[in-house]
Amino acid sequence: MTLFRGREYFTYGNRRYDVQAKPFRTLLNQLRARGERPFDLIRIGNTLYALNANRTQTRTPLVKVDTRRDGSVSKRGETVLRKMRTQQYLDDEMAHDILRTNVVNVIDEHALELPAAQTLERREFTVNIRNMETVQEYFNDSQLITYLRGIFPRLGSVILRYSFGIGVMKPSRMEAVPYFMHSPRIELLSQNQMEEIIARLFVAFREELDKLPTQGSGLTFVSLKSVTVWVSRYTPPTGASYKPLPAAIAKKNACINVKNSDDKCLKWAVLSALFPASCHAGRTTKYASYWNAIDDSGVCYPASDRDVSRLEKQNSFGINLYGLCDDKAVLIRHTERTSNVINLLRFDDHYVWIKNFDRLMNQSGSEKHRKYFCTRCAVGFYTREKLTSHTENGCKPQFVKLPSPEKAVVEFRNIAKLLEHPYVIYADFESALVPGHARVLQQHTPIAYGYQTVCRGDASQNEFRMEVCDDAHVAFVQQLVRLAPSVNRVLTRNKPYHLTPTEASSFAQAERCYLCGDVFGADGKSKVVDHDHVTGAYRGPAHLQCNSLLRMPSVVPVLFHNFTGYDGQFVLNALCRGFHRQGWEIDGIATSGEKYKTISFSFPMGDGKFTYRFMDSMAFLNSSLDALAANLDDSRKHFTRTAFPALHRFALMKKKGFLPYDMITSLQSLEAKELPKFENLKPVLGEVKREHYDNGVNVWNEFRCANMREYLLHYLSADVRLLADVFEEFRSMSIRDYRLDPVHYVSLPAMAWDALLLKTQMKLDLVTEENSDMFNMIERGKRGGVCFIGHRHAFANNFHSETYDASKRTTWLQYLDANNLYGWAMSQPLPVGGFEWTTMTAEELLRVDAFGDCGYFVECDLSYPASLHIPHHLLPLAPENVTITPDDHSPYQQRYNVKSNSQKLVTTLRDKKYYVLHIRNFQQYVKLGMTCSAVHRVLKFKQSPWMKPFIDLNTAKRAQACNDFEKDFYKLMNNSVFGKTMENVRDRIDSVFVHADDLHRLQKVVQKPTYTGHFYDVEDTRIMIMNKATVKLDKPIAVGVAILDISKTLMYDFHYRVMLPRYGVERLRLCMTDTDSLLYWVATDDVYTDMREMGEHFDMSEFPVAHANYNPRNKKVLGKFKDEEADDVITEFVGLRAKLYAYRTASACEAKRAKGVKRDVIKTMKFQEYVSVLAAGNHATTDMMMRTMRGIRSIKHRLQTLETTKIALSAYDDKRYLLDDGTFSVPHGFCGNLDDLWRIFNLWRTL
Repeated sequence: MTLFRGREYFTYGNRRYDVQAKPFRTLLNQLRARGERPFDLIRIGNTLYALNANRTQTRTPLVKVDTRRDGSVSKRGETVLRKMRTQQYLDDEMAHDILRTNVVNVIDEHALELPAAQTLERREFTVNIRNMETVQEYFNDSQLITYLRGIFPRLGSVILRYSFGIGVMKPSRMEAVPYFMHSPRIELLSQNQMEEIIARLFVAFREELDKLPTQGSGLTFVSLKSVTVWVSRYTPPTGASYKPLPAAIAKKNACINVKNSDDKCLKWAVLSALFPASCHAGRTTKYASYWNAIDDSGVCYPASDRDVSRLEKQNSFGINLYGLCDDKAVLIRHTERTSNVINLLRFDDHYVWIKNFDRLMNQSGSEKHRKYFCTRCAVGFYTREKLTSHTENGCKPQFVKLPSPEKAVVEFRNIAKLLEHPYVIYADFESALVPGHARVLQQHTPIAYGYQTVCRGDASQNEFRMEVCDDAHVAFVQQLVRLAPSVNRVLTRNKPYHLTPTEASSFAQAERCYLCGDVFGADGKSKVVDHDHVTGAYRGPAHLQCNSLLRMPSVVPVLFHNFTGYDGQFVLNALCRGFHRQGWEIDGIATSGEKYKTISFSFPMGDGKFTYRFMDSMAFLNSSLDALAANLDDSRKHFTRTAFPALHRFALMKKKGFLPYDMITSLQSLEAKELPKFENLKPVLGEVKREHYDNGVNVWNEFRCANMREYLLHYLSADVRLLADVFEEFRSMSIRDYRLDPVHYVSLPAMAWDALLLKTQMKLDLVTEENSDMFNMIERGKRGGVCFIGHRHAFANNFHSETYDASKRTTWLQYLDANNLYGWAMSQPLPVGGFEWTTMTAEELLRVDAFGDCGYFVECDLSYPASLHIPHHLLPLAPENVTITPDDHSPYQQRYNVKSNSQKLVTTLRDKKYYVLHIRNFQQYVKLGMTCSAVHRVLKFKQSPWMKPFIDLNTAKRAQACNDFEKDFYKLMNNSVFGKTMENVRDRIDSVFVHADDLHRLQKVVQKPTYTGHFYDVEDTRIMIMNKATVKLDKPIAVGVAILDISKTLMYDFHYRVMLPRYGVERLRLCMTDTDSLLYWVATDDVYTDMREMGEHFDMSEFPVAHANYNPRNKKVLGKFKDEEADDVITEFVGLRAKLYAYRTASACEAKRAKGVKRDVIKTMKFQEYVSVLAAGNHATTDMMMRTMRGIRSIKHRLQTLETTKIALSAYDDKRYLLDDGTFSVPHGFCGNLDDLWRIFNLWRTL
């Protein structure tokens, strides 16, 4: 059954029948006559239809009968059947049977079953075509084209997406790099449109190649590897004949709905907008005389999104298109044109003109509270002047929601998260690695699970269980369902309290709530006893309102270490396999289509639901379990010690064990009687250390393992218990120091943010909807850390170097790093609220106290005088997000033929227009020589160093920490807070889980304008990927932007007020900077003597104690700079581009950085390879290096070990203008005297 243009069709043979038309009635009579028995019902897929008895006289041969999930007829279906029986369209006996019996049982007697068309399809066509001529032939005639041509006859209207899988690389290199190019969502409403797609397929392929992001090395097309097609059958919202507006929309009197009788409502809607009628605006006669006033040639009616774009392109007007979700408008497309713009609304299968956009968007329905809405972001303003100002300043075409004034405050409100969760589960899977072929080296299949339950307050509930079996992930989920009733009894327990005399006295004397800190009083502020419902223990005096919020949690956390990257795929597959069960619900927070932060799983229990939330412990402790266990003191490993009380056994099991993963390929392989020999180990991933292997042998012998199955269980047992030990200690520290239980959160940044608000008791103002321009301006000021390579190859010439030449000037390479740069910035005065526009001149801005009670964000024009281009060419001020085009490339860079459309944060010497920055940066840049030519807007706010107490607390606790585990914990708490201030909520996606047989719901999801056209088949479930209809902008972005900007002032201060005055531009080169670090080449007799003389700026506590520079005075002081190689000396540096560099030291050590390359691969790379790639850039011979990498990836939610070949090193860089030698560079926008600059460069060469 296919839904098309609002009608239902059934495909039989090669013909498609309208189920309400005469040809279908004829077909039914033929099927009836051909069958061995008569039928009065037809089931197509899961949908039941009643066949009218009076078939020859009625125009309605089929009537849909609504049924429930269990197969019984719904109330609405009963009404339909009774009406048909009354009108003698339906046999009385058959109608009675249906109403009294489960439909499934009636079908055998009364119904004919016809196959349902697929709702979702995914087809992949694998090829290996290496030349464009053959690619063109393939797109003209192949299995792919045959499949595409057959889609519409089978399914009718569809949403189509396709992707090209290609191999790309530079000519004559080792291997191709796989890359995928995706099409946007395409709506196809007719076979003619499909033929258009087919005809343009090769053109679209070439256009995608032209836009190919080159990964930095001029990659070119090598071969077409595959074409993947996603097809989603749906009822298209196409323009057709007149339909009345939904009641909720009609009552707003915001739209003109032309009563057309043809299928060209798009054209009628446009005409009604261009030639508005003064009365009877819904009549077609008002616009018929203008019929030829617009060019609609090539537009296919009924019209789709593509036709809307075509109509706009052929005429002088723009079209904004909106859809409806739950009777609320959502943005479908927004024109780039700024004048003569028409707003159209599409609902069901009909277009109408939005005459009054403000009325359509207004939810109050009252003219008294009228707002004026932006057509791009849907933000409302109380005056038209404010809307005009907002439009002039610009915004992103995405519907957003800012908080209302009464909710525009960020403060600690999560009282419930102060409750120590009584029940937590820790779990792990072990897999069989089934050998694969080609790039897919292994398939991962779960064969064992283990879990440890932890009940704080009732140790009798602690349980450890593990099992080796087929489909271990399914068995694990089933075991959780069986465990749920006993867990629920713990969560619903309410043991009464009994106060001791001391507790009773303390309660009587208490004047403040121990939860929120406020005094007791009336109106919910009365004093009550708060106690632990599991143990009955007294916790403290609380407000009645606070106590009611501190209720027992209804969700049980289940933690895996690396749930997002590994175990989560097993859990998801198990849940999707059982999704058909009555009442099961799945939900998740997706980071991408393949990965989930958390997955929630609910099922009925008693009168309610029971929910497990699967979480990732690595979202809190982002280190390997081996490292975490090693840092944890043995005295805190309670679960491991309980399981292995003997000291010698505990010594073996207290650390991450050894498992020969590649040996375990199936359950049968677990019958092996011994571990493989060390010399025979050739792991697909990583390497095995001898000490780990020896520990494994000792475990085998100590526990007298009979086979690999027993050894696997010991390994799994230790893993699960170590995870429980580590995370329970983490929980205890969090509850002790911050009163918060981490298991209530999905990640450490979320918990750290609440801890900050709780400790500081700060209330932050958010920007409200009425002031959305403030939010947009602040957002434009968001710029990350500065990273680039300034000088690409440098040598040190001093007595530590093997190539030391005493006849030349002594030079050094110095790698400096700022102590906790963001921690320092978070200790500065930061925004707290009171946002308001103000008018100030540049002179006034320079005079204000930037450290006072008020701070400012400034939007201004900044000019870079040419006289500063040479002294500032090392580290230009005011970095900006720009797109580097081929016109910006030097002749050296043009040889790579790279086209890039992505924005990068670049330091340039160009003038800045409408540049948004913090007042401290404004004052710093102007004082260092930039000029302010105009101040456009100034946003004033209240500020204070409100984060400083929290940062100082964690810094002090870290200094007092007794072990590495505690040190890392307090460091993470400081670092995690910043991430929460910079959350990007605009690009988030939603996942909707729908059972494959629930065709009705699948159709509803596909119909939504937010459906991306992308889906995943996972077992019996379809995971539909959706865009957000409206994005909530409720994060304190002003704080994050201020931290980013203020952190830059420290780096610029150090460079311009410390290093540059000390050495001058002729004796200083900036080889590299990476956010909080600077690597300099310095011409001086002794850099260490210089450091001592500038000691106030440095933390020299990491030098060896015997070193002349050792000084603990500034140890770990925020914002002080330390030498990253304090116990060694850098002798040579080579940098290819940002985050791709290496250096070596006097002790022959090599430090290498290569973003995107796995650590085990970086270990195999040599410093000299970096040098060779850079040197080859001048000869175009080996200007890049590729490496084969192996890793575990999820493909369509199936875990695989993949082998890929990708670029590890490349000599191409475009963040600066590279000169002809490929080593020296200047910033983009350099207009200084090149002769003077070359004099400096040549001087550097001679030093």
